[in-house]
Amino acid sequence: MKLFCSRCGHPKDVEDSAQGAIVTCTSCGNRFSAGGQAPAQSDGTRTILIVVAAVLAVPMVVAVIGILAAIAIPNFIRFQARSKQSECRTNLKAFAVASAGYFDAHRRYTPVLSELGFAPERGNRYAYFAGPGTQEDRSQAQVNGASGDTQIGVDLFRFPQANALKEAQVPARLAGDVTLGVTGTCPDCSLVAACVGTIDNDDTLDVWSVSSAERLGPHGEAIPAGVPFNDLNDVSE
Repeated sequence: MKLFCSRCGHPKDVEDSAQGAIVTCTSCGNRFSAGGQAPAQSDGTRTILIVVAAVLAVPMVVAVIGILAAIAIPNFIRFQARSKQSECRTNLKAFAVASAGYFDAHRRYTPVLSELGFAPERGNRYAYFAGPGTQEDRSQAQVNGASGDTQIGVDLFRFPQANALKEAQVPARLAGDVTLGVTGTCPDCSLVAACVGTIDNDDTLDVWSVSSAERLGPHGEAIPAGVPFNDLNDVSE
């Protein structure tokens, strides 16, 4: 019969030792009672136990992976959606700078994008609206637009599964109870533009707006002129 050393686990042959006799481990020198240790297991028995333990551990590992995926995947989707929103914020800030420059030169605002020199790069997931009027078509390899366009459509050539967003899908009243386009008599006038997109794999629209004048948000917060505001958020919380 073999026993395991209580210190190092080395097997010790105690076949000829009396029950309760003190034996010495040949590996580490530890002394222990021949009757105080469990019999050594055969290699076959240990293999079976290892296999059984591994089989029992599989469901636990799968469960842990499932829990981690349930946490990580929604967070990743939200991260992706927020990164897509940066397109809109960046372009609306550029629009605000361009419209302010135009006003300084002409003492009036214009919603005509070519006059402002506003032309977002291809690959846009959002549609842009500076006022009522015609929309530049980006559903083909070549842009199809007119000199008086006040809107830019989603790049459906790059994203054929995206929605073709139109002016009717812009909320009638944006933050600050303002409307799209130029309002008032210039030079005492203001200009409001918006972008609309669907970025979170659902039907909810993501809407941002920017105004040349300061306005109030839905909770009474001040929105400075030229700063984009998220009117409708398509990022899942």
